[in-house]
Amino acid sequence: MSPTDCHLAPEAKRDEEIWFEDGNIIIVAGDTAFRLYKGILSAASLVFKDLFSVPQPEDGETMDNCPVIRLPDPATDLRHFFRAVTKPDFSHLRHDYKPAFGMLAAVCRIGHKYQADEVVDAAAARIENFFARWPSTAATIISKNRGRMPLTWELFWWAHNRLCLTAVEIQDAFEAVGLARLLGRPSILPFALYLCCAGDPLHMRDGVPRPDGAVSRLSSEDYLRCIQAIPKLRAACSDKIRSVLARSMTASVLSDCTNGGQCAEVFEMMHRDFIEEKYVPVVTDLFASIRFLRTKPVAYTTYYLCLCSKCVLRLDVIEYGGEAAFLTKVFEL
Repeated sequence: MSPTDCHLAPEAKRDEEIWFEDGNIIIVAGDTAFRLYKGILSAASLVFKDLFSVPQPEDGETMDNCPVIRLPDPATDLRHFFRAVTKPDFSHLRHDYKPAFGMLAAVCRIGHKYQADEVVDAAAARIENFFARWPSTAATIISKNRGRMPLTWELFWWAHNRLCLTAVEIQDAFEAVGLARLLGRPSILPFALYLCCAGDPLHMRDGVPRPDGAVSRLSSEDYLRCIQAIPKLRAACSDKIRSVLARSMTASVLSDCTNGGQCAEVFEMMHRDFIEEKYVPVVTDLFASIRFLRTKPVAYTTYYLCLCSKCVLRLDVIEYGGEAAFLTKVFEL
């Protein structure tokens, strides 16, 4: 073996997935080596295309007679990116496949850095679909339940992940906000900022660690947006409850009451006590009906057993409409 046909450092190992035996370029990140095709990377990325157009030095590092390029990026992020660009038509990012948010985010970060616009667009579209489509999910659930949404927040979240075919955790919203700013995708922001408010308060202060060791943090401006929005979101939850109770007091709504209409008086007491109550909902209660609130009003727990079975179900009604515009306004976007 000639001096110019050197091995990689002992700590570098071949990646088990992204290693094509007939590949003509080896990319090393940390202690991981990927073997790929220059043509595929050049077609996907302007940066790689320019990089490969520069003649390599004769004494450059090689392995298995392939030139070696070392990159500073996390191997996990590069693996996601390479997996995406080596699949036909980026099939790993299409809607018949359920990717995790972390994978999509990594593709966007690496793709943006290396000017791989087409793969970034494919990954960003999946993220945008999740964070912009939530009104459609809510409308679908309400429609299937005949205007009612007898769900907890957890069930709504499960349904949204399922309908969007994307695996997202609430804390992913912090990175989603950063990606929305980086990629110029403002439709991601309202729901992503809402989820930041709904998650762990320490994440809003300290950020969320990523697998690569970096931390996804809100900018000072977005942090302030969230702090100012939380009281408004809680007030919106209370307004929804008050509206449902007020409507339930009317005689026309109680036409099928099995208590001879006496439930109207119960609703009236519930409504009166709720107005006087210093109720503090959690942010995610915006998506739940009264019976399934995470934090239930004392006015509800005091009187609901006095309602007939028909009238109890009236508390499953959730008013929906205009929430998308509401979030945009709340976060001053």
